[in-house]
Amino acid sequence: MVSRLPESLTILELSTFYTDTLLDLSNLTNLKELWLEFGPRGSDSNWPVEVEENPMPLQTGNLSKLESLTLKSQYATTIRIDMRSLLPQLKSLRLWPCPNLRCLPSLPSSLSKLDLESKYITTLPMDMSSLLPQLQSLHLACPELRRLPSLPSSLLELSVKSCCSLEDLSNLKTLSTLYITDCAVSEIRGLDRLENLRELWLYDLQQVKILPDLSNLNKLRNLLVIRCGNLVEIQGELPPSLEELMIWTFGSLQKLPNLSSLKRLREVKIRGFGKLNAEDLSNLKTLSGLYICDCAIPEIRDLDRLENLRELSLWEIRQVEILPDLSNLNKLRALQVFSCGNLDEIQGELPPSLEKLVIEKCESLQKLPDLSSLKGLREVEIKGCRKLNMEAISSLCSKKGIKFEGD
Repeated sequence: MVSRLPESLTILELSTFYTDTLLDLSNLTNLKELWLEFGPRGSDSNWPVEVEENPMPLQTGNLSKLESLTLKSQYATTIRIDMRSLLPQLKSLRLWPCPNLRCLPSLPSSLSKLDLESKYITTLPMDMSSLLPQLQSLHLACPELRRLPSLPSSLLELSVKSCCSLEDLSNLKTLSTLYITDCAVSEIRGLDRLENLRELWLYDLQQVKILPDLSNLNKLRNLLVIRCGNLVEIQGELPPSLEELMIWTFGSLQKLPNLSSLKRLREVKIRGFGKLNAEDLSNLKTLSGLYICDCAIPEIRDLDRLENLRELSLWEIRQVEILPDLSNLNKLRALQVFSCGNLDEIQGELPPSLEKLVIEKCESLQKLPDLSSLKGLREVEIKGCRKLNMEAISSLCSKKGIKFEGD
């Protein structure tokens, strides 16, 4: 039981709160931030998670100054608060997680942020555009949601997880961040018209086969496409504004988009391409991080042209036998090579700028370039490379004060 709280409170947080009675906060008229996490009734941890009817035990009264409300409950099915009239200044509402929640309470038009996680909610208000004209951030994780309604054009950030369908997004002209995760959608309509989009994250969209031409998204900085197992084509060009590109597929996407015009690209992470020509990356003069994993590359050439590269990671590139001379990469700080089973030679010298060298599970590699001249080298890790002279490498590192870790 909570004793009567002082009316002067502006911030209240109660974590894992157990109660059999209604929590009455109606006297806290100066409250601006409220964070409540309800446990099961009383202290009974065996209270069933799925129940027919279990209202959230909360009474707010008219908290006219409240701006931020977070409610968490594994048990509540309803929230019996008329937020539209009782919380007129509410800007942020977070119902996350509330997995048993069956429906939304009435929402105040002042909301600028709404987070909702529920496994039972099937519909949202179809007139969200008019009900929430100031909404800027919307995060939804509702696997039973049948349809995403038309959304307010004021949105700046949209995150949708486990949704069954998406409406045309082309009216979201101010949207800058879009995350779509684990949704049963075959296309994302209006994506190519989101002219203010800066970050796009597409994760685990198993029905999407084609990503449309994104070249009109002139403000896009970050593009991440992960675990879209049936994606076979990225159409057209990528926008020249792009700074980070991450494409992790599992063999369905055969060809990397043309990157030659991406003069701002700083980081590229690619995985699972059935066919990849490393020369496609050689003109990326601004690149500082390159990560290639599980791609069918017969040879790696022209990496020495990546003059701003600081980190190079190669994972599970089984066809490559030779790693070319990297001595011209004068800004390279870290080189990591994992599970390249046929790699037997690293040609030439390593750059004097190198600080960290990691090589693991490269069973065919017979020797390393000379490490004695690398004055900046601080850390060496060699594991699972049975043909290398580990004793000699360990001895050299010990003499030079380099941290060494090996088998």
